[in-house]
Amino acid sequence: FLERQLWPSFDTKATPAHLITIALLINEKVRDGSVSAWDSIALRKEKFSGYFESMLELWNSGKLTLREKSHVLQFLINCFQSLEQEFVRE
Repeated sequence: FLERQLWPSFDTKATPAHLITIALLINEKVRDGSVSAWDSIALRKEKFSGYFESMLELWNSGKLTLREKSHVLQFLINCFQSLEQEFVRE
């Protein structure tokens, strides 16, 4: 679902639900460890900086529930733990 629908259709005007769903799926792939969480993102890596900025804006918006904040925070932690990925470093 992430690879075929959510990530290809992402743009900077995505809804908070779209942003959080992408983060949840990345978090789950990182947690599972059996599949590289970043392979599907790397196929359209030019979108990642816009996505990351959108996630930071969402974090700062004050509109997230505590549960949503915990998912976004886990996504940010996963990003910082994946700095070996070139598009994450940028």
